[in-house]
Parts: sequence; structure tokens; C-alpha cells
Amino acid sequence: MKNKNPYWISLALIIILNAVITNTVVSASSSTRVYVDNPNLPGVQSAFIAQPGATFTINIEVADVSDLFAWETRLSWNATILDATSVTEGPFLKSQPEGTFFVPSIKNEFGYVDMMSSTRGAYPGVTGTGTLASVTFLVEGLGQTALNISLTTLLDHYSNYITPWNQYDSPTDGYFSNVGLPDIAITNITINPTTVQPGGIVFINVTVANQWVRTEKFNVTLSYDETVIETKTNITLYGETSTILQFIWNTTGVLGGDYTITAEATFVESEADTTDNTLTAGPVSIPEHDVTIIDVAATPTKVTQGQTVSISVKVKNKGDFSETFKVTLYSDSTLLKEWTITLAPNASETLTYSWDTTNVVPSSYQLKAVAESVPGERTTTNNTFSTPWERSVEITSPSATSIPIALLGGVAGVAIVAVIAVLFFVRRRASNKPA
Repeated sequence: MKNKNPYWISLALIIILNAVITNTVVSASSSTRVYVDNPNLPGVQSAFIAQPGATFTINIEVADVSDLFAWETRLSWNATILDATSVTEGPFLKSQPEGTFFVPSIKNEFGYVDMMSSTRGAYPGVTGTGTLASVTFLVEGLGQTALNISLTTLLDHYSNYITPWNQYDSPTDGYFSNVGLPDIAITNITINPTTVQPGGIVFINVTVANQWVRTEKFNVTLSYDETVIETKTNITLYGETSTILQFIWNTTGVLGGDYTITAEATFVESEADTTDNTLTAGPVSIPEHDVTIIDVAATPTKVTQGQTVSISVKVKNKGDFSETFKVTLYSDSTLLKEWTITLAPNASETLTYSWDTTNVVPSSYQLKAVAESVPGERTTTNNTFSTPWERSVEITSPSATSIPIALLGGVAGVAIVAVIAVLFFVRRRASNKPA
């Protein structure tokens, strides 16, 4: 594509005339620079990605310049990959009271565009940072190419040269590639210590790498299980470099247990491989105090008043410390038995009790066992176990059907003897009457 503009000659004459008037060179401040910038990722060295047939736009920026009155530059690229479709002047110098003379010349057959701009009228130059021009490209094929800035001239309103400190520094250039894609990866997590007392501090280092050429900005979040420890935001990482992020985890208020540490980096523009944006490590162990009642069982569950019920209570120390504590057994709210036991970590014991129901009012009773909380224990919901109602103990009253058979036999025998005696007496009396 070719673009010939009659203003080119006029602007060239203006800049040549300005250059002839004086030979003074103004040394710019240490931060004055001209560079390619991605409008979608402002403030970082720019790389661009697009597939054939798509378009994208780049900005040419000037930073920390003083009294800029006129400028010219060339942007070049690989002509087999890209074609420039339009060039527009940015607002930085164009904001002058009478505007500017702006002349772009696109040479797609050679892979470059020349741009020139000068203030209209006798006004002081512009100071600050802003956009000089924007160039839109059509992607013609696959490949990689630098977007090189060269032949840059900056003039102040006295026609003195302003020389950017990085005029010959390659990071001012941009970069285009549709061969390969951006990739942020979490590559390592180190944890110190891996076992910490409740309320202790854990130091965690996360290594994150930018595995492509473009500078990227992203966030990294560190979590234990599903709980966020910290998010570090706006991390800037140059292409093909890595860095170590330091996190501090205060475990105050965290329950004892084993925890998985997860580091996750946010996705960047056009990132395809996101499987390496997340990495896990651990576990981190926080020792705990935890005693629990595992079960309460009764045999039999249906008895007559006066019979004995055998009750078993299974207790376990689920914590990481040896514990001495009390275990109390109840029928409803009535105390049946109390033990004091000592259990090693992860040890269990079954306690037994024989319940004499002689003086117990017939009814249904729910059994409950309670383990006393030990110092430092934070999970106490498992310290109590109550039998479900279908496993409650039912005590019934003695009934007639429960009279011993031997007693019934004795009563029947006495009755038979009495009947026989009566019959004998009656018969004898009848036989003694006179005829």
C-alpha cells in the first residue's frame, strides 16, 4: 500500500528550516524517551498478537519530554507479515492552539511508515507524556517481527534538538508474533516451616515466570485450602524472566490440621496454556488438641426394671498431643458414671459401665457421653455424643406375666389340695347320716 501526501514536502521544509536556524542540542532529562506502546497494556514494553486477517493498533509514545514543538520518526516491520492500513496523529502535540501539520507516509512494500508533525503557529512546545501517533496494521501472515522505531528527531520551539536517552535502545521497540503465545507460569513454591504451632508464622516463596517475550502485568493469589492468604496485584514481569514473590501466613485463628497451599496467577491477554498458572504445595501441618466421643452403645436396649444394662463409651484422642481428661456418662440428665483417662495422640479407648435399673423409673432413656475440653482445643462439637432415639434404653415395669412359674405351680397345688379336702369332708358327712 502506498500513501503520498502533498503535506510531506511542506513539513520537511519546516523541519529542515528549523534545523538550519540553530545547531544547539538540548540534552533531555534522563527519562525522556520515545517508544511503542500497546493501548491494551499501557506502561509496559509492548508485544502484539493477532491471527492472519485480523487488525491491531499500536501507539507511538513520548515520555517526560519538555517543550516539544515538532517531531519525526520511522516505524518499520517485516513486510511479509504486516501491512499498515492507517496512521493517525495522537493528541499530545495535536493539542496545540492551532493544531499541527501532520504528514504520514506508508510504504508497505518496504515495511515502514514515516511520520512528521510540527506545531502550527509560534507557540511554546508541549511538556509531559502522551501519544504522538497511532498505527493500525492488517496481519497478512504468520511470523514474528520487531516494530522498530528509528530516525527519530525531537525539536523544541527554539528549534533545538531533544535527544531521547534511549534513542538506540531496543526496548523502545515493539514486537509482533502469532507464532507461540503468552504464558505465565507458577514454577515453584517453598514453605518454611511445614509444621507450625497454632498462631505461628509461615513464610512462603512463590516463583513465577513469564515464559514469552512480552512484558506482562498480572496478579498472584496465595491460599490455604479455599481461604485466601494474600493477593499481590499488578506484578510486572519482563519477557523470559522470573521472580520470587514472598508471602507471610499468620495462622492465628486457623484450626489445627493439614493444609494445601495454592498459588494462582491471573490469565494474561491471549494466554492459551493456563494449566501452569496454578501450583499446589504442602501440606502445612498445624498441630491440634482434639478429643472426641466416637460412640455410645447399650446392650440390651429393652429391659425390665431391676435388670442390668451394659453400656460402652468409645473415646478417641484425634489430636497431636497426649491428653488427660474426664469423660462423663448420662441417662438423659442424670449422671451415671465419670472417668478420668489419659490417651496418647491418635489413641482410643472403650469405657464400660453396668447400669443397675432397680431404682430407675420405667421409661425410655437417651444415653449421652461428654468428653471434657482440653487446653488449646478449638473443635469441641465432637466432644459430646448422644444415642439416637431408636437406640435409647427402654425400661418397663414388672407385670403379672412376669410371676415366676414355680410360684404359680405352688399356688395351683394348694388350690387342688383344698378342693380335694372339701370334697372328702362333704362325702364323709353324707355317709354318717342315719338311713
